[in-house]
Amino acid sequence: TSPLYITGESYAGVYVPTLADELLRNAPEVALKGVAVGDPCTDTPAQEQSMDMLWYAHKHGFVPDADYELLSSDDCDYTARKPFIARGKWVRGEGNKWEEPAVTATAARKSDECTLAERKFLLTTSKGISQGWDGAYIN
Repeated sequence: TSPLYITGESYAGVYVPTLADELLRNAPEVALKGVAVGDPCTDTPAQEQSMDMLWYAHKHGFVPDADYELLSSDDCDYTARKPFIARGKWVRGEGNKWEEPAVTATAARKSDECTLAERKFLLTTSKGISQGWDGAYIN
């Protein structure tokens, strides 16, 4: 038989390993040679940590460049609410495992310009692309 390679992207992070496991267990006649997944969906906590709704809304044209740059700047500190992994802020902890760094809570003082840009983002994107929904990262 011809060699079989199973590949995919995104949700393939779920179905490629599942399909490969099923073939290995139940179809030994299939010549599975390898699997590959690009930008894979892995598990719920990792997916939740990777999605930034401001970036997503900007990517799809809901947020103008100027508003995105302003909200992403240190001046507005909007990205401080982004997941650590989306900000590239995770660190290697004990046992070489990735973990969130310790965070000191600080009260950010926002300018009127930042407040206006944030309100505009929330109003034009159905409250920030489902920000009230715990599963928003699934979007």
